[in-house]
Amino acid sequence: MANMRSIKRAAQKPEKKPQEMKLLGLLAGRGTKQKMDQLDSYVAMVMKLIHNEEARPAVLEMLRADPDPMVSIPGAANTIGTKISKSITDRGAKAAQDVEIASFQFMVNDLAQLADSEQIYAEPVATEEKIGGLMQASMQKYIETGLASRSIDPIQLQRETEMLMNEQQKEVGMGYAPEGMPTEPTTQMAANQETDAAVYKERQKTEAAQDQVSALEGQPTETIQPANPQPPPNVVAQ
Repeated sequence: MANMRSIKRAAQKPEKKPQEMKLLGLLAGRGTKQKMDQLDSYVAMVMKLIHNEEARPAVLEMLRADPDPMVSIPGAANTIGTKISKSITDRGAKAAQDVEIASFQFMVNDLAQLADSEQIYAEPVATEEKIGGLMQASMQKYIETGLASRSIDPIQLQRETEMLMNEQQKEVGMGYAPEGMPTEPTTQMAANQETDAAVYKERQKTEAAQDQVSALEGQPTETIQPANPQPPPNVVAQ
């Protein structure tokens, strides 16, 4: 009888959409309890920041910042992601890179659904035909921003996400190591990061996204428990 009830419950579960299967597959074979707990906590923070009544106006403003969803959704996702990452590191914790990426993709999908519910763009964007392109554009911006601000270690990124990245995303990472991703940082990688970090800091002074981040300050978040907390990685030239 118990087995029959289990089978019946399984049959009643809604079928996962292809993009959801892809997201869950991100941690396939590596989904330790600690990482899955981090993922749940991170996604909870994303949902609170997007759907909190006080934060909602700022989120909608970011989505309306550009009529092209391929610009405004990646921008909004990275602004919110930056706020969450800062909140976590300020508490002495750090989520695993693949957990951040999985959560980031959940966020892009949720922002697309929010945009459709508010009829922000000329056409729906949370569709099978368009969500893939939005994910790729958002991941591209996530990688570029993370490498420039040094919140992403290019070697760690390559090791953890190579099989999940498209060719364009791989090229971004390879730009920090022209001869291919080595097992240790190189002088060229250090020089590139120094240059891009300076450009990124200057750009931060003028980007409207900073005002949007401020609008989100003070919103409640869930805590990711510290696990051997470390500062953001710095590339050290050999």
